Amino acid sequence: PRYNGTNITVTLASQLSLLTPTNLDGAFNLSFNTTPGIIYVIQATTDLVAPDWQTLATINGDGVVRSFSEPGSRPRRFYRVLLQ
Repeated sequence: PRYNGTNITVTLASQLSLLTPTNLDGAFNLSFNTTPGIIYVIQATTDLVAPDWQTLATINGDGVVRSFSEPGSRPRRFYRVLLQ
């Protein structure tokens, strides 16, 4: 839901479908379907025990498949996609 002074707007998002992530030429690549009106926040951390999630990208949904790429390889990195 999104709130303003007098209204509430609710957008129903399609189920997030992540395509198989790839590592091409040392770059991490992630693609997923989007829903119009939904904002997708890509975050990463190197530790799941005490995660310090860093926002890497914000993508506005428009109903098509969108991609995220992060250059450079890291020995251990975890990613998540948040819907807002």
